[in-house]
Amino acid sequence: LPSYLSELAEPLHTIRRTLRQLGVTTRALFLPFAREFLPGGHPIVGRERDDQLAELLTDWADESLDVAARAPLVDALPTLDATAVEPSKWQPAANSSEMESKVNQTIAGSVATIPR
Repeated sequence: LPSYLSELAEPLHTIRRTLRQLGVTTRALFLPFAREFLPGGHPIVGRERDDQLAELLTDWADESLDVAARAPLVDALPTLDATAVEPSKWQPAANSSEMESKVNQTIAGSVATIPR
């Protein structure tokens, strides 16, 4: 994480630890969370292949991880200021090379890495 997002380090560690304990993917944890805790909300998800859409829909509908299993995570995560969770408010360090080295770093298969 860039230094201006350092307050996200501990919450991300907590999320990763919970994922390992529950044995689920990030998507399998948070899509049902969005469905249950944000009624009427419409999460925006991306996909590159049809099979990914099927996986997203499966995770959206999955009820195997009940609310009680997610409750400790909800209780453990802090309420963060908008400067931490809204990308439009992120302020790079005075040394912009930190920002430039971290921006748009993607893993293989993302739209940003597909050669034309």
